Amino acid sequence: MKKEWYSFANRLSLSGEDVKGEELDEMTKKHYENFVLAAIQNEQQNINSTKQQFAGGKHYGTAVAAAVCLVLLGGTTAVFHEEVHAAISHFSYSLSTALGLENDIAQYAEVIRTSRIDKGYVVTLQEAAASQEALVISYTIQREDGQPIPDSFGLDGALYVNGKPIYGGVSGSSGFLDAENKCLGVEISYDVPGTDLSAENTYELKFTAYNSYTAKDDIGGHWNFKFKADGSELLADTKFVTLKDEFVLSDGRIITLDTFSDNPLEQRITYHISNTDTKGSCLLLKLTATDEEGRTAVFTVSQSSSERGYLLNEKMSENGRIPADAKAVTATLYVQEFPEESGKESNDYTQIGEPVIWDMTN
Repeated sequence: MKKEWYSFANRLSLSGEDVKGEELDEMTKKHYENFVLAAIQNEQQNINSTKQQFAGGKHYGTAVAAAVCLVLLGGTTAVFHEEVHAAISHFSYSLSTALGLENDIAQYAEVIRTSRIDKGYVVTLQEAAASQEALVISYTIQREDGQPIPDSFGLDGALYVNGKPIYGGVSGSSGFLDAENKCLGVEISYDVPGTDLSAENTYELKFTAYNSYTAKDDIGGHWNFKFKADGSELLADTKFVTLKDEFVLSDGRIITLDTFSDNPLEQRITYHISNTDTKGSCLLLKLTATDEEGRTAVFTVSQSSSERGYLLNEKMSENGRIPADAKAVTATLYVQEFPEESGKESNDYTQIGEPVIWDMTN
């Protein structure tokens, strides 16, 4: 994929708009100073620490960042404030690391590493990758004063593609990247149904803060990002297998497995449900897939509605994927009714029908 590395100055823009060379006020200049410092330190860390993580990957040296710093700030050395050095450590959080993948997916990811600061919090959008009807991102959260992040702090992100709001499902995970709980790493997958992600698209992420204890937006703050991502190479490297296996539920509904797709980022099974006029309960699906050598992958629902959805391989981070050299896979589908009252999964799955065999050589 041809990477479009935007000019360093535009990556530092607070509003996401291009910097046209106009005179900057002192507040904006101060923000730029912090951004340039963050970028310089981040790039130095990349040089020192990511050669193993991103074997063969690309990065830019600090000379480029320093040159842009001179252009933006007129050669001032104010960017090197000691208190800023001391307050924040700059973390690189790749999608490969965030998703726990053993294989590096750097060639499919857009490296953003742009920061926004508001209400004392620094949010850094790290990487993004467009896949099959999904955008996957990794980002980090830190406090501007370098103190630990409170458990109550959370972000809610709204996604726009080519200026249009996206109302698909969202899933993800998070965890602290340091022992002091000063840097929170987050990965999120946004479902983008009905949009062609196999070409370059413009994405906007608009984060707002909320108190996770009260689920209210009572913290304030806005962290907005705008970038482009191209999913053509990842989708070109995606293998599709047509399935068309049917499983009949006791209430008459029919679950049909449509396709299995496999790429370095994910393994996915799409399905649809017919006879939905039956007043059945909501369903949770799980599928196990075992190849001819006994290697097993487990798929669980990531997104669903009453009529369709898809399952993702939940063990990708543990090398639990269906191997590329598998010739035949035995798939077994399980279901449990979603407990509407408690909202808690019982993990009490029941097998539906008989296992089916997929020919993986096509």
